[in-house]
Amino acid sequence: MFELTVYENLAADQRESAAQELHEKIVGDANRVVFALCDLAEHLKIMRDCRLYEDLGLASFEEYVESRVGLKQRQAYNYISAYERLGPKVLRENGNLGITKLNLLAEVSAPDRTDFLEENDLAGMTVQQVKELVQKTKDQGEQLGLLQNALTEAKNREDGLQKLADSRREKIAELSRNLEEAKSSAEKLAKEKAAEQIAVIQVQAEQEKRKMMERAKREVAQIQASADAEIREANIFFTTWQEAHGKLMGKLREIAVHDPEKAGKLLELVANMAEKMAGEEL
Repeated sequence: MFELTVYENLAADQRESAAQELHEKIVGDANRVVFALCDLAEHLKIMRDCRLYEDLGLASFEEYVESRVGLKQRQAYNYISAYERLGPKVLRENGNLGITKLNLLAEVSAPDRTDFLEENDLAGMTVQQVKELVQKTKDQGEQLGLLQNALTEAKNREDGLQKLADSRREKIAELSRNLEEAKSSAEKLAKEKAAEQIAVIQVQAEQEKRKMMERAKREVAQIQASADAEIREANIFFTTWQEAHGKLMGKLREIAVHDPEKAGKLLELVANMAEKMAGEEL
């Protein structure tokens, strides 16, 4: 009251300097209030977390703040909540907003908080206005989060489909390689089998030829003892037959190159006929 009287009775030439001095006091008081708010929140948190109130003879933190500090339980927890959610730096920089607005500010996600403070004059707004603005920001954040999740899900689905497509392309390429290898192996096996069959036919033909030649020589030797015109004529027939047999065997070899099975059947037929002819009686 004494100071109010002093300022009310200032002379005109003293008012400017007095106003500047009072302004500096107000700024200092405001700064002390801001720092005091942060300090109060920090000290309350330490008292609660370390249970130091028990060393003062009190059973609970709630009893301590109401009986020793003169704060309601909810008010004390509001200070602690703001400190824990915002941290000392943000709390000191924005302590002038008051504990209610600070707890509303804490509901804004940490990544968005700086922009939120820069874009909005919270000090010039009512608590209800700040509350509505925070809710709007949270709703926008949730919508953005849902959109981001949808985009992430779509990207993951796209990546999954791309991996599946790549896997199928690799599988198709592998099957194509296996098919080519199988075709090559089959062709090689077929050629080897054909060559084996041709070799068998050639061996059989040579063996049959030798048998027939030996049989013919024996018969010629027996008949040559009576060298008459009939024998000579028969000898001519035999020579002719021998030449025809050579040509027949040559033809069978040609057939065996492209159709071993058919050549084998023809050779078997020739052998049966030769055996039948050899067994016929005159």
